[in-house]
Amino acid sequence: LIMSFLVNIIDKINDLSVVLITSSIVVIITPIIYYIITTKNKNKITNNNNNNIIINDNSIVLPRRPSYRMEEEIVKQQSSEYSSRGRIWNCRPSWHLTKAPRLNNNKYYTDGIDHILSILKKYDVDPNRGFLPTQDPLQRLPYSKYHIWEDLADDLPKLLCARLGQARDPLRQLPVLTIDKLITDRELRRAHLLLCLFAHAFIWGGPDPLDYIPEGIAKPLVEVSEKLGIPPVLGHPSIVLNNWRRFDLEGDISMENLSTLNNFFDGRDESWFYLITVEIEAKGAAAVVPMMLAIDAIQRYQEEILVNNTLSNSHSYYVNKSVRSVDPELSLEDESLQIGFSLRNNIIPTNKLTASDDDYFSVNEELIGILSEERVVRYVTKQLTQISIAIQEMCKSLSAMKEGCHPFIFYHRVRPFLSGWKQNPTLPNGVIYQGVNKQRQQYYGGSAAQSSLIPFLDIGLGISHENTRSKDFLLAMRDYMVSSHREFLKYLQSVACIREFVINSLDSKGLRSSNQIVKESINTSVYNKQIFIELQDAYDSCVMNVKNFRTGHITLVADYILAQQLKNTNNKKTLESSAGGKGTGGTDLMKFLKPVRDNCEESLLSNDHNRLQPASPIKEIEVASYVKDSGYFEDIDLYRGGYSFEESSQSIWS
Repeated sequence: LIMSFLVNIIDKINDLSVVLITSSIVVIITPIIYYIITTKNKNKITNNNNNNIIINDNSIVLPRRPSYRMEEEIVKQQSSEYSSRGRIWNCRPSWHLTKAPRLNNNKYYTDGIDHILSILKKYDVDPNRGFLPTQDPLQRLPYSKYHIWEDLADDLPKLLCARLGQARDPLRQLPVLTIDKLITDRELRRAHLLLCLFAHAFIWGGPDPLDYIPEGIAKPLVEVSEKLGIPPVLGHPSIVLNNWRRFDLEGDISMENLSTLNNFFDGRDESWFYLITVEIEAKGAAAVVPMMLAIDAIQRYQEEILVNNTLSNSHSYYVNKSVRSVDPELSLEDESLQIGFSLRNNIIPTNKLTASDDDYFSVNEELIGILSEERVVRYVTKQLTQISIAIQEMCKSLSAMKEGCHPFIFYHRVRPFLSGWKQNPTLPNGVIYQGVNKQRQQYYGGSAAQSSLIPFLDIGLGISHENTRSKDFLLAMRDYMVSSHREFLKYLQSVACIREFVINSLDSKGLRSSNQIVKESINTSVYNKQIFIELQDAYDSCVMNVKNFRTGHITLVADYILAQQLKNTNNKKTLESSAGGKGTGGTDLMKFLKPVRDNCEESLLSNDHNRLQPASPIKEIEVASYVKDSGYFEDIDLYRGGYSFEESSQSIWS
C-alpha cells in the first residue's frame, strides 16, 4: 500500500530530480517499514514467567518443552560433516516394555578375576555379552555423506518386493564413496552390514543371479572388510552380531526386546531367524567366564604342584601344563581364604542362570595359598554346572525358531539371499568385484559355523573334530569370524585343559578303570569318590547339551531346507534352488552336520548316557511334512505357534 501510494505521487511530479530523490527514499524506507511490521507480529507470541507459551494474547496456553533436536542442532553447527537427519536418526527411541526381561545391574563380575577380564578385553569378548558387541550396534551412520546408503537400505525390502525385483537399478547407480569418515569400529561394522546387504541383493535379487558387484558397492565393501579383517561377504558377524537393537534399553537381550536393523524382504519370519541367533549368543555368553575360571583354576593348581614338586593323595599324574601340591587336611574355610574363593562378594547373580549365588566363585590373584585337588575338583564342577545351564538355555532359544519363522518363508525368501559364491553350483566361478579386481572372487555365504560361540564350547570342553571331514570347513569358517574372536579361539586352544584334568582326576581314582584290582588298590573315601563322580557328570552334562544343540540344528536343517526341497517336484530352476542341496555356507548339509554332532557323543566319559541326559527341549525327530493330504500348504499364519493343522496330524515339534 505504501509503495502504490508513493508511485501515484511520483506520477504527478514532472521534475526528474524530485522523482529520483523520492524513489531513493522509497527504496530505503520500505525494508525498514517491513522489518518493523514483521517484528511486531512476532512479538505477539510471548513467553510468560511460568515457561508456558501464550499465543496472540488469547486463552490458549501450550506447555513449553525442550526440543529433542537441541543436541543434534548443536553438533550440526559445530561440524558440517554431521547432518541433522543423520544425528536425529542414528539412535531410535527407547520404549519401556514391562514384559521384557530386566537387566540385572549386579550381574557383572567385579573383584578377584582381573586376570580373566583382562584376557577377555584383549580379544573383545564381553564377560556378560560374550561374543556380542559390548555396545549395542550402531543404528545409523551419522554422516550426511552416507545417507544414500541408509536411504537405500530403508527402501531395499520395498524394491525387492516389487514385480521382478527393482533393487538392481538403484544399487547399480550408487556412487563410489570413500570410507575416510568411518573411523570407529561401530561405524565400520554398520557400513559392512549395509554394503553386504546391497551386494547380496544385487546378485540374488532378480529373476536370474548376476556374477558381478557394481563398483559403488564393491569398492567401499572391500575397503571396509580389510579394516575389519573379515571377507567382503554377508556372514554371521554382520547379519547377526551387528543387526539388532533393544526396544527397551533397560531390558535384556531377549526375543521380547529385540528388533533387527535391516533385512532383505523384511517381515517377522526373516527378523525372527536372525534374532533367535542373537538370543542364542546372549544365552551362551553365560558360559564364557565360568569356562575361563575353570581353566584358570586348573592351571593354578597344576603350576603349584610343579613349583613344589610334591605329590599328594597317594597318586600322581603327568601333565604338560603344570602341577600343584595338595593339602587334603585344609578345612573348606581355610581353602576359601587361601585360593581366594569368593562365596558372596565376587558373585555374578544373573537372570539368565538358575543357579544359586554360592555356585559362583572367583579366583583372586592377590591371595596366595595351597590348593588341594579336592578343592579344585569342587570348584571346576561348579563352573561346569554353570556352563551346562547356559547351553541348556541356548537349546531352549533354538527350539523357539518355530514361533516366528516358517520353513516355507525361510526357504523361499530368506535363504537365497544368504547364499555365497563359493562351492555354489549356481555361481561356480565366483563373482567379480568391479573396480577392485578383474579376477573372480569366491567366498562362502552366511553359516552358523561362523559363530565363535560353538567353537568356544568345543575347544573349552575338549570336543575334537580332528577325525572328521568337517574339520577343514570348520577351520575355514574362522576366517569369517570377527578377527579378535578368531585370535581368542587360538589362545583358548593353547590353554584349554578341562577335559585333560577331568580324565586324569578320574584315572587317579580308578574311576574309569575296568580293573577291579586297580580300583581297590586306591585308598579313596566314599566322599572323595563322590566329588570325582560329580565332576565327571558335570563335564558329561556339558558335552551332552552341546550334542543336543547340534541335534536341534540338524532338525531345523531337515525341516527348513531338505523338506522344502522335496516339494519342488517340477524341477524348475528358481531363485530358491540357487544354493543347491548345500547350506548357504556351501556345505553338503547332513554330511557335514551329523559327524560333528556324533563327535560330541564320542567325547562323553560315562557309558551311562541315559543317566546324564538332561531335560532338553530339543528332540531329534523325523523330517516333517508341511503339506496337507489335499496337497495344499497349510496356512502360514496359523503355523506360528506350532499348532497342528489337522486333529489327526502329530505336531512335528513334539
